[in-house]
Amino acid sequence: MPRPKLRLQARHQLFPQVHRLVDAFIRKKVKLNGCDPSELGLATYVERAVGLLVMILWTRRAADPSVRVAVPALVGGIAIPVALYLSNPWLAMIAVTICACGVLSALPGFWSLPTAAAGIGLVNSLGNLSGFVAPYVTGALADATGNNRIGLWVVGICMLSAAAVTWALRRSRAEA
Repeated sequence: MPRPKLRLQARHQLFPQVHRLVDAFIRKKVKLNGCDPSELGLATYVERAVGLLVMILWTRRAADPSVRVAVPALVGGIAIPVALYLSNPWLAMIAVTICACGVLSALPGFWSLPTAAAGIGLVNSLGNLSGFVAPYVTGALADATGNNRIGLWVVGICMLSAAAVTWALRRSRAEA
């Protein structure tokens, strides 16, 4: 059994070294554009916090589950390409925050849509498949075009397609 003093000493020696290694890796691999890594982390938390607040407010406002999905997906699908072309970092952060609000607001509405168990299984399978394939497609598109923007355009188009399909299903359910 290790003694507490040795554990404490190991913790004080190991954690700063791990922090330095991770910091060096981030600075080497991630293009920070002159930002401190802690600022990027803060930006991520701000986006998620605002997205969570909007998600709560939106799911309480929208009565129809299809509208709960279609409108946020539309907003998020438009915000992604807009964020790609903004040169001002504050405006780009606002656009990415709006996208995060759209994505986070669409999720609870999506799971409340009336579906059968087979539909949920299909969604789970497609989600797992896309989580595996999407990085390869994004990398292939970036290699083919020499630009990373095309991959995010594909994500935006997928979100707009999800909004259109959800809206079309709403109309077909209303007619039936």
